[in-house]
Amino acid sequence: MARPIIGLDIGSRSIKGIKLDDRRRKPLLIDFAMETLPPEAIKDGEIIEEELVTETLRKIAGQLRPSRCKMVAAISGEQAMVRNIKMPKMSRKEIKEALPWQIDEYLSFPLEEAVMDFVIERESETEEGQELDIMAVAARRENVESILNPMRNAGFQPDRVNLQTFALYYILKFMGKEKDNLALADIGASATDLILMNEGLIEQHRTLPLGGENFTRALATELRISEEEAERIKIEELADQKEEMTELDISFGDLADEFSRSLAHFSIQHRGLEIEKLYLTGGASQTSGLLESIKNRVDVPVDFLKMEDVLTLARRIDQEKFSDVQSRFFVSLGLALSEVKE
Repeated sequence: MARPIIGLDIGSRSIKGIKLDDRRRKPLLIDFAMETLPPEAIKDGEIIEEELVTETLRKIAGQLRPSRCKMVAAISGEQAMVRNIKMPKMSRKEIKEALPWQIDEYLSFPLEEAVMDFVIERESETEEGQELDIMAVAARRENVESILNPMRNAGFQPDRVNLQTFALYYILKFMGKEKDNLALADIGASATDLILMNEGLIEQHRTLPLGGENFTRALATELRISEEEAERIKIEELADQKEEMTELDISFGDLADEFSRSLAHFSIQHRGLEIEKLYLTGGASQTSGLLESIKNRVDVPVDFLKMEDVLTLARRIDQEKFSDVQSRFFVSLGLALSEVKE
């Protein structure tokens, strides 16, 4: 009997988990859980207060009941090295053995301290023979262990640790869109992960140090209030407040400008080929006025990614409640989908 799959996303301000049954044509969402983290628990993707993270994970475990489940967790793009490399066609075992020699020169830490993984993005025929396009990732072992320790202490036993970037890739792949020219941005609290896809390859991956916290600080400056009060207004009242908020518009513009630069670089690299659409996910993507601001500053269609394009909900799920928070769960979803058999 197939085991349910849990995707667990430990973000800088919250932990999100999704539990899927993958025995159908379209995966079934069995359950979901989200708990807020204290602001001092994680900084720049690094766990600072392990006990706070462990306690929050215990709350998630109590809701998702992880025993007898497959489980995939993630490390952030801030903690990892990602490279596109080409290799002659070989088995996965041979790739794993050859990978250290391919990425050693790119590492900012000793090779013996690295944990590595890869995704085969495409196989092609060249004059020299069959060739593989591979996205390789490496992270410092101690950073991976810093994620695993509180998870184990909270009752989770992850089968794999993946990269947030790969989670976004698997969402597009599962939707059948991985061979389109698309961009996907997951806008979180402290950072934004951006990927640009071309014919099955992740051509660009960037982790931008811009997210919901920047919007909160801009709002606090504009209204001359505390960041705590600005965060409350951003969530509850911003649609009514926002008219001409210069600081907030500048903050939105900073992120949109980074998107524009990446889109332009893609076009230059591919001799005028354009990204067809930019999808937005992540909790901060729902900030009032952000979608319109990005649409006005980039030259491609922009829209939110929709969960219903990827999965169905179990009857026990409160559809209205999930609809309100679904944008926060796409990394969790992508992690779970990475274990769904095609």
